[in-house]
Amino acid sequence: MKINKLSISNFLTIGRADIELDDRGLLLIQGVNDDDPSAESNGAGKSSVVDALCWGIYGTTARGVSGDAVVNKTTKKDCCVHITMTDCNQQYRIVRWRKGTNHKNSVSVYEKDLTTGAEMDLSKGTDRETQEVIGKVMGCSLDVFMAAVYAGQERMPDLPGMTDKMLKTLIEEAAGVEVLTEAYATVRDRYNRQKSIVDALAATQTTAIGNGARLSNEVAQLEVNSEDFEKGRRDRAKAELAKTIPINDEISRATTALKTWDEAASRVDLDKIDAKLKAHKTEEAERNRLDTIVRALDMQVASAKSAVALKKRETDAAEASLKSIEEQIGKPCGECGKVYCEHDMEAARKARQETIAELKKTLLTAASEAKALVARANEAQESAVKFKAGMTDVTAVALRQRELSNLLNSIDASKRMIESKRKDIENIKAVANAKLTETNPWTKAVESKRQEIRHNDATLSEMSERIGKAGEELELLADAVKVFGPAGVRAHILDTVTPYLNDRTRDYLGALADGNIHATWTTLAKTAKGELKEKFNIGVTNDKGAESFAGLSGGEKRKVRLATAMALQDMVASRAIKPIDIFVADEVDHALDEAGLERLMGILDRKARERGTVLVISHNSLSDWIDSVITVTKAAGLATVSGAVARGF
Repeated sequence: MKINKLSISNFLTIGRADIELDDRGLLLIQGVNDDDPSAESNGAGKSSVVDALCWGIYGTTARGVSGDAVVNKTTKKDCCVHITMTDCNQQYRIVRWRKGTNHKNSVSVYEKDLTTGAEMDLSKGTDRETQEVIGKVMGCSLDVFMAAVYAGQERMPDLPGMTDKMLKTLIEEAAGVEVLTEAYATVRDRYNRQKSIVDALAATQTTAIGNGARLSNEVAQLEVNSEDFEKGRRDRAKAELAKTIPINDEISRATTALKTWDEAASRVDLDKIDAKLKAHKTEEAERNRLDTIVRALDMQVASAKSAVALKKRETDAAEASLKSIEEQIGKPCGECGKVYCEHDMEAARKARQETIAELKKTLLTAASEAKALVARANEAQESAVKFKAGMTDVTAVALRQRELSNLLNSIDASKRMIESKRKDIENIKAVANAKLTETNPWTKAVESKRQEIRHNDATLSEMSERIGKAGEELELLADAVKVFGPAGVRAHILDTVTPYLNDRTRDYLGALADGNIHATWTTLAKTAKGELKEKFNIGVTNDKGAESFAGLSGGEKRKVRLATAMALQDMVASRAIKPIDIFVADEVDHALDEAGLERLMGILDRKARERGTVLVISHNSLSDWIDSVITVTKAAGLATVSGAVARGF
């Protein structure tokens, strides 16, 4: 991966700068601080150049500055870093804004095919997603970028001071084995999922085995029940036939009783009695007729006597009225006061007398008719009494008729009972016969359970086959987990990386420290018991002093950090899918004597020839070793960049 060009606007101290970075060899960045010429560390903004490179790619500087803090304090807006890179035939552009007037806070990434000239926007919906795309383009994380590309007085990677986990993670990613880490995570997840499948299949198989045992027991019990049912057919039929015994006893008793009764003679006697009673009914009809005549005549006599009495009362009333007329003579009229005389009453007296005569005549007629009716009634009564006295007495015959009727009814009832009981016996025999041939109720249950067993056996067979195939896949995945796991290919790669790192570190330390300081990358360490265990660390010793990194002086520590950082950068360049052809040495010459500085410049010159570009940031004059110089000049809060900013300057 070649970083071609870096464009900076309003970033930290820098107002505007455009710098070409590919194949520049040794490129010195110096600074002039016109705002504070007395500043010991200058403060012009030299480190802002490489900070812009780091911020443009990852959104944070090598010194951990991010957010609005990267915006120039003078302009206070429109902070932007534009980086152009090439990887084989693909060109990438990363543009990152902070407090942009039009772009706000955003980041974009573009891909251009150098063979066709077609450019495509790779930016996503969110800056976080776009940053993930940039990470894939770079092929490394921020930590690896800083460890492999950046060596600085402030942010020098403290590789010897890192923990086992931190150093191992960094080396794994730098060595390009993060793909194996991802593969390990992927295959481990697949292994766990497959194991879950195998476990589920095994659980299903265990359940099926249990079901098979249960079903076998159930079938055995059902078959016993079925066999018992078959054996009990005759017993059940006999038990049913036993119900006929009391019924036969009832029939026998009823039949015996029937034999004691002379049904035919009783019916003959009853017929004779019925004939007598039929004749007696003719006499009763005559008696009833005579009684009806007597009652009718009695009613007529009563009616005639009432008529005579009524006429008698009318006659008496008429005679009383005549008498009252006679008594009115000599008395005054109630209306006019005139006194009645005998002459005045004559007409009334005559009318009353005529009425009385007519009433008496009618009374005599009614009395004569009543007398005749009484005579007829007496005659009819005598005839009725005489007829009744001559009627036949059938009381004993009627009693005998009831006795014979009851007897014959009992005989008929006994016959019906016998017939009904015989039908009951036939029904019982039919039921008993049916019990000999009835369907075995357990047969269907047995067949159903056997069907379940066949289905369960098929399930077991299927489970066995599936478990076999799943188990084979699980074994393959288990092997893959071992291969991609920490103890597999990754460990092998780290073991092959370690000699390379030791060789490069020894080379750099030999030049920087005259061979007195030794830094050894190891993957094993001794425990307190003297046992070896896996542990990734850098062991440091000094032939003339300390036996550990912690015991070194500050200058010695910087030499070790620089040597290990450059060794790591060489390893990344030799193994990474996308090695970054740039190295940043930020004030690494600090506190070096003349001989040490000469050896350092030799190392940096060699690295520049190998990798293309080495940016050397220093506030010391290094013009004796570096021809190409970029000067960062700060004035009124803004820094400008001049000098060898372009190739061929």
